[in-house]
Amino acid sequence: MAEPRRLATESPSPSASWLGRRDVKNRIDVVELISVMRGLKPVTLQSIEKGFLPQLESFCSSHGLSCATAEPVAAGETGPIVKQGSCRVVISRAREMAEELLLCSVGMLERKGELLGYPGCCVKKWCSFVCETRDDSFDRYIFSSLGRSPAFPFCTNNAFNFASRLQQRHQPLLSALAERNRAAAFNAFLGNLANLHLISHVPCSYACERSMEQGKAVFDAVSAADSGMAAELRKLLSRPVLFFGDFRFLVFSGIADSNSIAYTALSEPHSLLDAGLVAKFSAGDSVSVDSKEIKVFKSGRLLHAIPKVHEDDGIILPFGP
Repeated sequence: MAEPRRLATESPSPSASWLGRRDVKNRIDVVELISVMRGLKPVTLQSIEKGFLPQLESFCSSHGLSCATAEPVAAGETGPIVKQGSCRVVISRAREMAEELLLCSVGMLERKGELLGYPGCCVKKWCSFVCETRDDSFDRYIFSSLGRSPAFPFCTNNAFNFASRLQQRHQPLLSALAERNRAAAFNAFLGNLANLHLISHVPCSYACERSMEQGKAVFDAVSAADSGMAAELRKLLSRPVLFFGDFRFLVFSGIADSNSIAYTALSEPHSLLDAGLVAKFSAGDSVSVDSKEIKVFKSGRLLHAIPKVHEDDGIILPFGP
């Protein structure tokens, strides 16, 4: 496989002492920041607390990065959601690219994707899907992109990365999801659910070569900066997911194919799926999914048959190592 395309100049090695701090990981998407520093992505657009801005600006200045504040998300626009007391920032090694991103309007999806370093094939498919269906529903999109691969590589797992596909109206749900995982003392190495990804775009398929290429390069960069964080990313992103929609999913310690999951336990991160439904899966050790229902088994015995309301309820994403 070809070496991932990098920007013209490599950045200095990331400052592990600052990037590795738990309080920093709780406030910014460190994976994206490392990607920009290592020249793997030209720009990152993020939402941060305003009180964290001086610390971030100081870090960017000392590492040759441009850091500029952006306007809040416009109505109907997807991107990092801004809650009260927060602001959006654009970080880049090339100020002109950051400035161009700031000027992109709601309808300039393709150019915005290019500036953010998303593979062209993925940008084109997402834009086509949104234009043709007038729908930005992630669950319907991935249902159309699954294919029949026996397993998806961990480096293309974007099931937990919501920043690139949500709108401002989703803020209450996003806050509830963050609180659910904070209350469960979500992973000390990652600090923040926003760090649980290697690609930040919606892939055209989970076997997309350019997405895999980018994800592997980002993983190597994170490994060089924080080996503990990289190990946790690989472990959690390699676990199969039963996806009901944004904010509603289950992660399993187990193995899966396109129609079934065999598991020993449910895994973090946690979602906003109904507790009663979660309990049904907790009682089992395998799941099968067909066009009409989701079945939960224990030692081969059927425990629950859960009717599907829509065909894309309970999508199995068979991520693996």
